[in-house]
Amino acid sequence: LSNFANRPFKITNQIFNGTFNTVEGAFQAQKIGYINNKVEQQLAKNYLDKLQNTTGSEAKTIGTKLKGLDTDRWDANSSKIMKDLIKQSCEQNPDDLDKLLATGNATLTHTQDKGKWGTEFPRLLMEVREELRGTQPTQQTGTPAFESSFSTERQKEILSNFAAKHKMSEEQALKYINEAINTKGEEVIKKLNECY
Repeated sequence: LSNFANRPFKITNQIFNGTFNTVEGAFQAQKIGYINNKVEQQLAKNYLDKLQNTTGSEAKTIGTKLKGLDTDRWDANSSKIMKDLIKQSCEQNPDDLDKLLATGNATLTHTQDKGKWGTEFPRLLMEVREELRGTQPTQQTGTPAFESSFSTERQKEILSNFAAKHKMSEEQALKYINEAINTKGEEVIKKLNECY
């Protein structure tokens, strides 16, 4: 669900039309439209190809190099821009939309960022999740909640321990765990990590 994840999508808006490998690349490219000085804006456009094709981390670094950004205008619009890009990316990448929807009603977090985006990014993800919830068929084919929350090795360990402790088959345990995660979200994931 990361904005740094490689999931190509096409954007069409007032500033650019094109395909970006990451939401972060598209987000940083949008800054070019918020540069008031035409010379600086033209120089910034030289980064466009790189922003379309690079990693999320590199895109963020490029974004810090853009000169002449009208920070007041950018700050006033950046959350809406990020939300629109997340939504477009999810709409064009059904597997990622399935992963987002598999979080159920969980409160999402973004603990690696201690600034604005530490709270803003998960809030936007949850808004997009709510808006796109009705767009998927009721029988989803994406990755269930449990699988998208833990590594394969950790899944096996948790599933085995949970099934043994509660005297049920691993298949029953998996169904129970997925239902619990979809209902209570992050709380269940945390408990599974702590107890099993």
